[in-house]
Amino acid sequence: MTGVLYMKRTVGVTSLVAFLIAAHVPGATLAQDGKSPDQPQSQQAPTEAIQTRPAPPSPIETRAETPAEAAARLKAQAEKARAREAASKARSAVPKNVRQWTGRILDAYPLEAKHEGWEGVVGLTVTVSADGRVSKCEVTASSGYAILDNAACVGMARYARFEPALDRKGVPISGTYSTRITFAI
Repeated sequence: MTGVLYMKRTVGVTSLVAFLIAAHVPGATLAQDGKSPDQPQSQQAPTEAIQTRPAPPSPIETRAETPAEAAARLKAQAEKARAREAASKARSAVPKNVRQWTGRILDAYPLEAKHEGWEGVVGLTVTVSADGRVSKCEVTASSGYAILDNAACVGMARYARFEPALDRKGVPISGTYSTRITFAI
């Protein structure tokens, strides 16, 4: 199967006019002078005939994977999975025994606040050290009573325990935790 490629030169730019492949275009004929026979003589421009050969068919390779190749592929997949797992070890601080320490904080309700009938919700953000203990407490939303805000921070520092935050490698680091303590009589 050989075909002839006709190219027409127009204002210095070569543009493709047509492919005539004798095996694939029924009834296609070529003029001896290299011009397309169906083009009128007045419109024919100089053309060049370039012989082309079709590309050989690409072989389809169908061979079974050897046991060594399969083992190498599975090992590479396992290494990628371990790398993803290692990257996912990062996390923030996680509270332990929340019911226990919140109960102890509420049991330590300030006596003055009880006598006055003061109630409120205290929003807190605590910094948790790498050993899982509260190292800093910040009131993010006041109850409206300094004594309740202070009791919430003191109680968190005294009773709250955490699993510390972890970095990407799983090493304990300092982290933060936010919560609310509701003081109600």
